[in-house]
Amino acid sequence: MAKAKQLLGDAGYPNGFSVKMPMSPIFQAWQPAANQTFGELGIKVEWQDMAMPDYQKNAPTYPMFLAVIAMDANDMATLTDQVTSAQWYNPNPSVDKFPEVQQLVDQVQQAEPGPAQTALLKRLNTKLVDLAWWDVWYQANNTYFSVKGITVTPITGMMFPTLRFIQRG
Repeated sequence: MAKAKQLLGDAGYPNGFSVKMPMSPIFQAWQPAANQTFGELGIKVEWQDMAMPDYQKNAPTYPMFLAVIAMDANDMATLTDQVTSAQWYNPNPSVDKFPEVQQLVDQVQQAEPGPAQTALLKRLNTKLVDLAWWDVWYQANNTYFSVKGITVTPITGMMFPTLRFIQRG
């Protein structure tokens, strides 16, 4: 929080600012946390309610918005879906405006799958975090229960694993 306040001050907003943000019923569970966090920073949010289809269409036109996205179990799919391809939550990926990011993306995409590509993906992830590409609040862990003799294999990015990941042990 101290670093966020410092950055706001450095940007010329030592007392925060006011902002309009869209809100959809699907994201209302996160609204109290957003209000609390922004409030501590002096950011006053005016929420504008809309249905989810309208939210997906209009959220990118706001300066800030909430989105809940999941990582894919395949790192390359996550790279494509969340970094390099236009999506409703990232309409202008702008990778080309960050030469160090573009260079790492190119290296990752050209690398053979395996340890070398994984190492490059980790470097890219570190760079994206350093640049605050997203404001990630948390990554949820799922807990699964089963009866004796049944094994459930958690899959990153899947709330509920498909039947092929629920097997007799």
